[in-house]
Amino acid sequence: MKVKDINLKFVIPITLILVLGVVAFNWFAFNQLPNRGEYGDMFGAANTLFSGLAFGGIIVTILLQGKELSLQREELIATRNVFLQQSRTMTQQRFETTFFNLITHLSNTKKSLKATIHLNGVDNKFEGADLFEYLLKDIELAQQDIIGEWEEEEKKIENQKIFVEACNRVHRIHEHFILNYIRQFDFILNYIHDHSNELAIPSEYYAILASVLSEMDGRIITTFILAAKPKYDKTAHLISKHKVIKKYDWLDFDELYAIY
Repeated sequence: MKVKDINLKFVIPITLILVLGVVAFNWFAFNQLPNRGEYGDMFGAANTLFSGLAFGGIIVTILLQGKELSLQREELIATRNVFLQQSRTMTQQRFETTFFNLITHLSNTKKSLKATIHLNGVDNKFEGADLFEYLLKDIELAQQDIIGEWEEEEKKIENQKIFVEACNRVHRIHEHFILNYIRQFDFILNYIHDHSNELAIPSEYYAILASVLSEMDGRIITTFILAAKPKYDKTAHLISKHKVIKKYDWLDFDELYAIY
């Protein structure tokens, strides 16, 4: 039978019987000795030994309790780390859910854009990507007009400055058609930035945003971000820092924003 299976109600009576038996034995065995005091002194060393052992036992108990407290502390730290990891995972999951919903919404916003533009005496309706194409053609026409208007010396100015002036003209006329899309893009960019401390690799999300933008999207965003300066200074800084808009031929966002 294992020790843990012994019923404790038998331990105390047995212990008392053994103690009383030892006392009775000592009484009857040594009661008649003439020098019982000398006999008792024989056990002084034993008393010292057992007192030392008792004191050592107390020290061992304290050390064991300290070790137990240390283990409990380590367990609490491990539990806290697990909780923090779970919290970070949940935070990133919430971010990703919102982020990808915003990406989807940006795409849907582009598709839902509508504009009626009066051209050559006729109202023309444009939606989604068709509106973007029209705006880019309008920028090209504005560039041609600028080149035609400028003096011979001014025509020598590089394409970038002509493009910037064309963006400004198109923005003044068509801003209200595209404003919701630009705001959505601006919100997503700043949403990543505002939560970057919670993300393991923030650059991944800037790269994802960049990957969903077509060349046409990049040109449109560049046009209206440039023309709305300084309203979108923070957005322009994030675009430049994280390369969200790719370089198309001579169209380099950093250089254009510096010129504007």
